[in-house]
Amino acid sequence: MKVGIIGRSIEGLPAQCLDAAGEVTRWHVCYLNRERAGGLKNPIIRKLAVLLELLWALVRMPFVNVVLIIYVNWFSRWYLAAAKAFGKKCILYWLGSDVRNLVQGEFTGRGLNRADLQLSYSEGNIEELKSQGITASLLVLPTRLSAGVAKMPEHHAALLSLPDSRKEFYGYLDLMRLVDDYPNLEFHVVRSEHPEFYDKPNIVFEGMLDRAGMDAVFDRISISIRWPEHDGTSLVLMESALKGKYIITRNPFPCGVETHSYEGLCRALEAIIKLPVEPCEENRTYALEHFTQEQAGCEFARLLDSVMRKTEPLDSKIDLSERA
Repeated sequence: MKVGIIGRSIEGLPAQCLDAAGEVTRWHVCYLNRERAGGLKNPIIRKLAVLLELLWALVRMPFVNVVLIIYVNWFSRWYLAAAKAFGKKCILYWLGSDVRNLVQGEFTGRGLNRADLQLSYSEGNIEELKSQGITASLLVLPTRLSAGVAKMPEHHAALLSLPDSRKEFYGYLDLMRLVDDYPNLEFHVVRSEHPEFYDKPNIVFEGMLDRAGMDAVFDRISISIRWPEHDGTSLVLMESALKGKYIITRNPFPCGVETHSYEGLCRALEAIIKLPVEPCEENRTYALEHFTQEQAGCEFARLLDSVMRKTEPLDSKIDLSERA
């Protein structure tokens, strides 16, 4: 059977998880579009490119069993309607910013309940979707990570992920205040190409890193701080937990410390830096039970099978540790 994917926001993860679970031969993943329109600036050309993407997907859609739409927006209704017209099962997979856009009214959920299954990347997103009349189930598709625990530094040090394009959204002002308030703590900044934004004596600017570079950074930090205004189940936090790091987050995450104010952030950090610099076994144990591609692939295959069988309604929250 085939799963045809619309959207490339988490490119490769569905196939990787099914492969890790030994399900890739039974559930083959293919891509129905290539999302070439996103980087085009001319509005007319961009609209034409979007239409070409739709046409390309329509040509390929008859040859799949399930259409999986990753990242939902106003245009997703077109793909959903096409899937229904071809008699295909359709799944909507909500990430983070698309849920935020729905809640803030940038598009409406009208007609999206026609999908056979709604999935989301985090429990926080599921609650927000419920407020909009959409019942979603949890499916976390993690990256392919080493199960080995990372090294720990001699002294506590923190990881900050701050993309340049939306650094304020990711908590830049609060985090720079935190850097100033903790001058004896070392902070490592990733996902930025502008070291001038981080010209402080206790910041180590790491920039944009490949897999080996990120592994090296994880050996140099003991705490991972995630502070965006809105978030899904963050990949960097999943990786941090698996590698045995302490976690502080502003948004719902199943392990670590969740806090919503700058004062709470400081209190959480104070509590951690008083602890010995040792792996956080609680976070690591949770990650080994919930954030592996093998487990995610088993759950993904179960959900696909359920959609094809049209079995009983799925719970809005799924315990990924309970598997056959």
